[in-house]
Amino acid sequence: MIPAQASARQLKLGLQTAPEDRSKPASIRAYNDFGIRLAERLGSKLFHLHVHHIDREAWVKHKPLLYGFVDDPRLFAALARVPFRGALILKIARNQFRRWPA
Repeated sequence: MIPAQASARQLKLGLQTAPEDRSKPASIRAYNDFGIRLAERLGSKLFHLHVHHIDREAWVKHKPLLYGFVDDPRLFAALARVPFRGALILKIARNQFRRWPA
């Protein structure tokens, strides 16, 4: 699968999911499963990844880590299995590190 096909499938997933169902656990799980399967299928072809969260209801707005519903532990575990050796870009909030325990 090439990235353009993946984007089309992700768009289709979003379009097939009714707006009122997007915050439901099954829909969120499907969204995360898609991203993880994509990373696994691309394998060593994956050389750059930009990780950000998205709004739970709208599925469109970029959010910093911890402010959305991306399953980071599952995603990062999948990347470790691939193994991913590319550039990993994480979107964080300016004051986000103040929220994490020391």
